[in-house]
Amino acid sequence: MDDGERQESLFGGADRNDGQERCDDLDDDELAPDAPGAGPGQLTLDPAFDYRSDRKSGRPRRPRISLRDAIAALDVEQRMAGAAAAGLVLSMFAPWWQRPGKLGLSNSGVSQFTFCELALVLVAVAVLLLLYRRAEGREFHLPLSDGTLAALAGVWCCFLLVYRVFDPPSLFIDGAETGYDPRWGIFLALGFAVLLIVAGVRGRRRYHAGESEAIAADEDATAIAPASHHP
Repeated sequence: MDDGERQESLFGGADRNDGQERCDDLDDDELAPDAPGAGPGQLTLDPAFDYRSDRKSGRPRRPRISLRDAIAALDVEQRMAGAAAAGLVLSMFAPWWQRPGKLGLSNSGVSQFTFCELALVLVAVAVLLLLYRRAEGREFHLPLSDGTLAALAGVWCCFLLVYRVFDPPSLFIDGAETGYDPRWGIFLALGFAVLLIVAGVRGRRRYHAGESEAIAADEDATAIAPASHHP
C-alpha cells in the first residue's frame, strides 16, 4: 500500500501491515520499550497537580510572612474580623466582674476561667489562624465562606457572653451565695463579638452577593497573593 493510501488510525499511527513491515527493519535496541511516561499516549502527572503534600512532592513550601505583611494582604473586612478576634482575647484581661462585699474588688475574665472563656479563646484563635493562612496565600476549602464563618463565630461568642452575664461566678458570704456583678470588660468583649458579626456579613455581601455558600466557599478557597489585597 502506498504512503498516500495508508489509513491513519485513531491515534495517528499507520495501519497494522505497515507497522509489521517496519518492525522487520528495526534492531533490538530500537524495539526496546520507552521509559515510563516518555512514550506517546502515556499518561503523565504534572507536578502542579500532585495530590501529595508539598514535602512529599518536593515542591518548596511557602515562606512565612510577618504580621505586617499579613495585615497588608487582607482586605478591610478581614482586618476588621481580625481586630475583633484579637480584641476578644485582649478584653479577657480587662475587669469583667466585681466581687460582692465592701471592698468591691474587680476580677478579669481570665481569673474566672470556665468553659465559656475557653470557647471564646478557641473561636478567636481559629478566626485569626484562618485570616493568617489566607494572607499567606494558602489554598484550603472550608464548608462555608469566610464571611459566613466569621459571622457565625461572632454569633456564638455573643451567645456565650450573654449566657455568662446571666450566669456569673458566685461567692459565699456569711453562708449565703452571692453572685459577682458584671463590669465593663465583659461588655467590651460583647462589642468585639458584634464587630465580628458585622465584618463577616459585610465581607459576605461585598464579595459573594447573590452566590450560594458552595460557590462562595470555593472562591474563598482560592489563594490570594501575599502582600496583596482586594481592590
